[in-house]
Amino acid sequence: MPPAGCHDLLALPICTFSAKGTDDFFEVIRRRYECRSTIVTTNRDFQGWEAMLGDAVIASAIIDRLVHHGHVIKILGDSYRLNSALEAKTNTQTPQEQSPENIT
Repeated sequence: MPPAGCHDLLALPICTFSAKGTDDFFEVIRRRYECRSTIVTTNRDFQGWEAMLGDAVIASAIIDRLVHHGHVIKILGDSYRLNSALEAKTNTQTPQEQSPENIT
């Protein structure tokens, strides 16, 4: 597999990393900065990245590189996965189970 730095577009979900994972993630972003397109998805605001990545300095450096020439798109609203799960649960329940107090 070619290194992450050579793809024209790279999409990455962000999650909690180990220290090594955080360093590797920073390296990917650093190599792609100003030369390749990168899409990052997360359900956390930038304020939560320090806790997620475990390092305030690296989190700040990554955010700085991502937003410098980037576009932040914040999607608000209900989760499609949660809605689908609730709908599937409702469709498989008996009429008695479908009462509002039984849907969680």
